[in-house]
Amino acid sequence: MTRNRKRQDLLGDLQLRRRSLELLLLPLACLLLLGGALWELLVPDLTLPIPFNAMPEAFNPWLYMNPWSFAAWHDGGATATLITQIVLAIIGLGMFVGVVGWVMYAAGFEPGRKLKQRLTDPAPLERVPDNLAKA
Repeated sequence: MTRNRKRQDLLGDLQLRRRSLELLLLPLACLLLLGGALWELLVPDLTLPIPFNAMPEAFNPWLYMNPWSFAAWHDGGATATLITQIVLAIIGLGMFVGVVGWVMYAAGFEPGRKLKQRLTDPAPLERVPDNLAKA
């Protein structure tokens, strides 16, 4: 196989992977946009009682609401927002822990996963196949 043919095969493979990634990410982007629109439609925003003629320093939400208080969220009419944010935070943390665990597993930090050494050398090939690249 010539060097040019290898390069063409590699470029074709990369284009195929990019195309499949585009076909995966485009629907996900549409779902994200649709989810954002439905969020605004179904989940009420938190309304803070900020006066109309307030100074710029008065736009600090901590002055009007304690975000760590469930009662403050309920009084602001945003109980569904709080619950959704908690659920999404738990899902995000779970995904992060899963990725970290996957990387740790793949890196071999698990104590029982060690590389087993061969006891003997591999037997030589009797006949080299024609499709095997010769160096």
